[in-house]
Amino acid sequence: MKGTIIVDIEKCVACKRCELNCAVEHSMSKDLEKAMAEFVPPKARIFVKEYNAIPTPLLCYHCEKPNCIPVCPANAIEKLASGEVILDESICVGCGACQIACPLGIPELRGDGRVMVTCDACMPRVEKGL
Repeated sequence: MKGTIIVDIEKCVACKRCELNCAVEHSMSKDLEKAMAEFVPPKARIFVKEYNAIPTPLLCYHCEKPNCIPVCPANAIEKLASGEVILDESICVGCGACQIACPLGIPELRGDGRVMVTCDACMPRVEKGL
């Protein structure tokens, strides 16, 4: 996979900076201050949850055989040849079937509640060499 996010949960202190940076990266403005005022609030694609008092970052694992793809009625999810599982927000209908099918429930409704969003492995950044 081109873009791989590796999290060392032994070092995670639940500061949630990953969530903030992810949300800003997926905002229209790509700027923290401006993103806070956007009509559609930006939504992070990584989430830090606590399990037994241990902070655990959760994000799409880009599964070998993703359960989310066959359940999507809009065919908005595909697995790229490079391994990333990508959800096309422009054709998603926001039904939530992918969230139910995902073993971790990772896809969530976008800030406006109209479509689902999930980790895209920062593909736009990877394509720019970042």
